[in-house]
Amino acid sequence: MKAIRGQAVSLRGNPFLSEDCLEHVADALILMEDGRITAFGPYAQLAGMLPAGVEVVTYENALILPGLIDTHVHYPQLQMIASYGEQLLAWLDKYTFPAELQFADAAHAEAVAKLFFREILAAGTTTAVVYCTVHPSSV
Repeated sequence: MKAIRGQAVSLRGNPFLSEDCLEHVADALILMEDGRITAFGPYAQLAGMLPAGVEVVTYENALILPGLIDTHVHYPQLQMIASYGEQLLAWLDKYTFPAELQFADAAHAEAVAKLFFREILAAGTTTAVVYCTVHPSSV
């Protein structure tokens, strides 16, 4: 079992169907077993569920929240983030297409993919629809 403690936000329902489903717990305890959350709620209410010897990791200056979902992201464009915003076709010709051509090289594709996944996980994204290039090595 793993346990984390801190300020947390969760959803009690579908945010597309209910405006008041957001739940904020100022001092939450989250219990996990086999990679799944088994209990979530105020520390004062759940602390008694902790088995002896389970260390609680506390995040004092953080906000714990569910994993984020990105429904449209192009990992081959990672290296061109913040490129000058020209008109779309000029931008594609100048930045996107040259960047994506590099993904014909499997070593380049693998290196960028590792960086991409490290960065989205660091930002809290746990699920994504990720687009590649036309090169098989980009997949």
